[in-house]
Amino acid sequence: MKIRAEGQHYQVWINGEKVGDYTGSRALKGFIGLQNHHVDEEASFRNIRIQELGGK
Repeated sequence: MKIRAEGQHYQVWINGEKVGDYTGSRALKGFIGLQNHHVDEEASFRNIRIQELGGK
């Protein structure tokens, strides 16, 4: 999964296919959240990278 967030514009790709493109209204500063899971489920994440976007 790849997520690109630039200002309030968000784009999402899964397995190289774009599945979302929208404008939101979230805060531009704060925390990065990973997908929520039920309290009794186990979740694992790997190869998480955060990259600053270059200028347009």
